[in-house]
Amino acid sequence: MTGTDSSEILSRGSRNQHRQKILIVDDAEANLMILSNLLAEEGDVISATDGAQAISLANSALPDLILLDVSMPTMDGYEVCRRLKSDIRTRDIPIVFVTGRTDDDDQEKGLSLGAIDYILKPYSPLIVLARIRNHLALQKAHRDLKLANQELTRLATTDFLTGVWNRRRFMELGEAELARVRRSGRNFGVVMMDVDHFKSVNDTYGHDAGDAVLRALADACVDRLRNVDIVGRMGGEEFALILPETDPQGAKLTVERLREYLGQMAIPTDSGTLSVTVSAGVTTVQDPSDTIEAALKRADEALYKAKGSGRNRTVAYEDI
Repeated sequence: MTGTDSSEILSRGSRNQHRQKILIVDDAEANLMILSNLLAEEGDVISATDGAQAISLANSALPDLILLDVSMPTMDGYEVCRRLKSDIRTRDIPIVFVTGRTDDDDQEKGLSLGAIDYILKPYSPLIVLARIRNHLALQKAHRDLKLANQELTRLATTDFLTGVWNRRRFMELGEAELARVRRSGRNFGVVMMDVDHFKSVNDTYGHDAGDAVLRALADACVDRLRNVDIVGRMGGEEFALILPETDPQGAKLTVERLREYLGQMAIPTDSGTLSVTVSAGVTTVQDPSDTIEAALKRADEALYKAKGSGRNRTVAYEDI
């Protein structure tokens, strides 16, 4: 193997996140050396001398660009390209064939397999360098756009203060859970939870302390519940939960344990350590004709009952 060793590339990833990775695949050591030296300033170069090694490195290093020779023993470049493009982890990595095959049929085959370019040998180093720079710039633009879209999606679906789902996304996830109930006939719990006397926290300690309380409670809910459970902030000091595949007894027991845990937390704020309690209302969706809005309304009625009965307690709508 020539160029920079793959293990070194992986270990340096955190130090050189701004540098793109280029995988060069060729069974001829001389060709690897030439291309590695030519592209050394364009990114971190990884090299492979056969198809199996190329696929392994592509999956582990996830390079930004692959330069792939066509004529290799055991597995040719076309087969390597086909396998990479059929794998969800590597299918979006751009592939450039670098080969001495000049027939139009060869180029058409490579491009039809998903390659983005075809560089013919012998090549001009300056032209190769310019084309590779263009491909790297385009790949960086694609990745930057993808990250920007992911960030926009996160901002549109999560609560800005606590990081849990916002009301809109919570309702969408609730509809998806209801669709699963209609298919499977299974139950799920719906919970409305409210911080007791939250206004006095803001009035006494300030809104920064109140925000710290809400963030701590949201984090605790996410940590204490299952990965499949859904936590959303509905507004103010009010949170909602969806507990998939949970019957009425299980839903009430889960929420009661969570309520007790939250009430025992010592929450650090700039004003000192605070403790709060919460009240919760629980219901269960069992009927396929039910709606998320109706379930939340039932849970809210149970929550109102809990607060009217002295707060710091869990009430199930079915027990009212």
